[in-house]
Amino acid sequence: MVSDVPADGNCALHAVCEQLSLQGIVQNASSLRRNCVDFLKIQSELLDEGFLEKRRYRNRQEYLAKQAVDGHWCDEAMLRSVAAIYCAEIHILHDSGHMTKLNPAEFLPLLSSSSARKAEYTIMLGQIGELHYISLRPLTGPTDHTVDADLVDVDDASPTENLPEYLKPNSWNKWREKRPWLEMKNKKVVCKV
Repeated sequence: MVSDVPADGNCALHAVCEQLSLQGIVQNASSLRRNCVDFLKIQSELLDEGFLEKRRYRNRQEYLAKQAVDGHWCDEAMLRSVAAIYCAEIHILHDSGHMTKLNPAEFLPLLSSSSARKAEYTIMLGQIGELHYISLRPLTGPTDHTVDADLVDVDDASPTENLPEYLKPNSWNKWREKRPWLEMKNKKVVCKV
């Protein structure tokens, strides 16, 4: 089930907070941001020079200062810190159909501490147009689950009354018309539990 979150620059963190709530962990986006930045200050190995240079940051301090600001776009390094802090595997389903998996067991061995252990649960996020994150919730509730995600063509006549306005097919058509370089198809997420 698609669960929208505020589009205030903290959407990834809001979506993560909603996913954490399914595990009984209460957190808000501001405190989650602080925890992630603090973690990255201590575990600076997660911020390699190539990553910083690619995103045009001069150094780790500049990156961390910008990530500490409420509303700043949350990137992969921040999501890796979430995965490490909460020992959770993060799956990001992109609207292109690509799935990114951030498994803490793959990058925690890089860290100086011996805190690497198997992920205890999965956080399911969706990313729309490289602009907005959403939470993907299981239809059966917050029990232990695995999710197979398929992308299915949306029929304009299909019911979309439960979707936020900007996720409805007509809204996406208008959005895509302004961004023809994206060449996105009219898709919706169907999660099978």
